[in-house]
Amino acid sequence: MAARCQAFSISAFVLGLFLASVATAQWTGTGRVSGIVSDPDGEPIIGAVVTYRLAESPDEGPPPFTTDADGEYRFAGLASATWLISVEADGFIPVPPQRTFVYATRNDPVRIQMNPVPEEVVKARKRAEVNERLQKADKLRASGEFEAAREGYLEALEELEIEDHPAVLAALADTYLQEDRVDDAKAQLERALEIDPNHAPSLVGMMAILVEEGSFEGADELLGRLPTDQEIHPTLMMKIAQGYYNNDQMDQAKLILDRTLRDHPDEAVVYYFRGLTELNLNRTEAAREDLMKFLELAPDHAEAEAAKGIIEYLPPQDG
Repeated sequence: MAARCQAFSISAFVLGLFLASVATAQWTGTGRVSGIVSDPDGEPIIGAVVTYRLAESPDEGPPPFTTDADGEYRFAGLASATWLISVEADGFIPVPPQRTFVYATRNDPVRIQMNPVPEEVVKARKRAEVNERLQKADKLRASGEFEAAREGYLEALEELEIEDHPAVLAALADTYLQEDRVDDAKAQLERALEIDPNHAPSLVGMMAILVEEGSFEGADELLGRLPTDQEIHPTLMMKIAQGYYNNDQMDQAKLILDRTLRDHPDEAVVYYFRGLTELNLNRTEAAREDLMKFLELAPDHAEAEAAKGIIEYLPPQDG
């Protein structure tokens, strides 16, 4: 029984070799082929991949050939038959399958010209690849993987045009801020603002740093470079206003608070601080209106009792 199984295994092996030889024989032969791949200017294309497939059996054929330093390829051992030749090369439009007959002897060289991919297409592809890398970096940043996110942003910077750098540098700065590496963040924002002095996210990021450093006037100067319709987080605006308030610069504080309420009309605490500012500017009725609005929006706020006490202290309204 064992001897019979062994004989069967040997027979199956021999059959497999036979079938493989038959399959190979479908495309092998004595035909010798060669060719040169060039661009429209006649310059050779190095590393082009040339594929030969039998027209009657498109899955059959030798491994693809790669052109050499002269843009040439050569191969001996093709069957005499009609073949389909296709070519691909980085930066060039692929050449679709072209029919050619291979004779059993030497054949004339095949000359193939490839046209470059249009520049706008190359840029679009490149931009799509960079955008994908940036999206991945953004996800890493959102999940707290700041070092990995930075690697993605730095790779993207190498591919992007200089005018696109500020947005990436601002995101890069944020990864440093999340780790309290303020100096590193500041350096990235400064680079961004050197490229585009009015880049909004970089201005806002630098404003946040200056506020934490106590440079409220510096932050306000950057605020003046932002579009007037640019919305800014109310917490940041409040800190700038508080800096002016604490320095007894009430007019500047009120301007910041006015803009904050324009963009965030439901921020209760901003009404409270603007009410205090109005009070310091001796605008009693305006102070009363803001404090009343504050109590309307946040009756249970920690400063609600203080607001009520101030309102009671104010002189009665006229009429």
